[in-house]
Amino acid sequence: MKHPKHLSTNSKPIDRRFFIAGAGALAVFGVTAAADPDGHAWGLHRQTDASTPTPTETPTATPTASPTEPALTDTGTVMRPSGPEYVRYEDLFVPGDSLQSVFNKVPAGKIITFPAGEFTWTDFRSPTGWHDGIRLPVGLKGIAGSGVGVTRFRMIPNSSTQAHVEPSSGTNPLFMWFMANGSQSPVFQDFSFIGTEQGHHYNGFGIANTPNATFRRIKFHGANRGYANYPPGETFSLGQNYCNNMLVEDCEFDNRDAVTGLRVGASALGYNNSRDAVVKRVYAHHGISGMVTFWKTENIYTEDLHTWTQGTGGGSLTSCGINHENTTGVIRHIRPKLIVAGRYSDQKLTEDSGLHLSFANSYSDLLDAQIHDPIFDRSENSPGSLSIMVPDVYPTQQIRTMPKVFFGGVQARVFDRNNMGDISGVTPRNGWFRYH
Repeated sequence: MKHPKHLSTNSKPIDRRFFIAGAGALAVFGVTAAADPDGHAWGLHRQTDASTPTPTETPTATPTASPTEPALTDTGTVMRPSGPEYVRYEDLFVPGDSLQSVFNKVPAGKIITFPAGEFTWTDFRSPTGWHDGIRLPVGLKGIAGSGVGVTRFRMIPNSSTQAHVEPSSGTNPLFMWFMANGSQSPVFQDFSFIGTEQGHHYNGFGIANTPNATFRRIKFHGANRGYANYPPGETFSLGQNYCNNMLVEDCEFDNRDAVTGLRVGASALGYNNSRDAVVKRVYAHHGISGMVTFWKTENIYTEDLHTWTQGTGGGSLTSCGINHENTTGVIRHIRPKLIVAGRYSDQKLTEDSGLHLSFANSYSDLLDAQIHDPIFDRSENSPGSLSIMVPDVYPTQQIRTMPKVFFGGVQARVFDRNNMGDISGVTPRNGWFRYH
């Protein structure tokens, strides 16, 4: 598959090369008596259907599911934080101020809080940014709203004058909001971030060279406009670059337009060139193409990451549940819910091949990757099996050690796609594999 590009700080982004994965060997995993090597006692494996959520519906746990899946849409008013590290929007705004002007007034090291209401801006021409609608100040410590669906940040429709900036190749440099070189471990929470029709494609919230950032209780609604799983059509609702130790929790990424309900976004969330990525209770759904992706990321931990049908076709419109490219270190996915709903799914919602996870690495083997108690739909010729792709056309593919998958603390076995043979304990050739 193809994936995100280098996000810009102040210079033009550098392209990354990606490759559509071709057909290779596929395998399946049967159950062994081996215990989880980490000694964890995880929940029971469940297979689920792929019934379509409504725009305001969040996934409902089955009796054996974790009770921590998010309920994010329109959370209602939450108490605005107060104290010496906070400053209120009402205390900074004066008539005639733009939203950018208000952000520029926030003293370094302060978090700005917003009341209920809708706050808007126009165009991708922030005077302090580079093709950004809003360039967030370096010293900003964060933004706190009054609740998802209560505080809404929305770009004025059809206000862009920058259609000519959209490239025909390379990375799309247009972002609604961008923070570069942040110095305050910023926290963003409790608001909706809404994209609108602008007559061209663009990204949502970009952040670069800013360690220890936190995004929590945010709904990204139609917050990127894209059309492919590789540049320039690959865009992100939230994309980071060189942001170590970034936490995203209790967030929803709805890649449909907030007005029409049509799919408009490519990828929901991308981690790039970073380490210690943490994602908890995130729901990403209804994309045109793309997926939640980790690229050149060392150490990944997710809990209850729910992805639902993020692709709409074949080729550049394909997707998978979670994508890993050139990832290293310790990788753990705990209770991921992966509803790809591809052409092989019982639902057959798209022409996507619908693989649940993908791993590719041009530099090193995959030494410590585990998936615990995944929930998933039917995939490519594999009812009841979790499908993982290790693409054989990825340049100089180095993966020789397959990820471990555990159902209820019992390690699954891996089977080859073509001959269904058990290849557990041997070095697999590249291709597609199944676990059960």
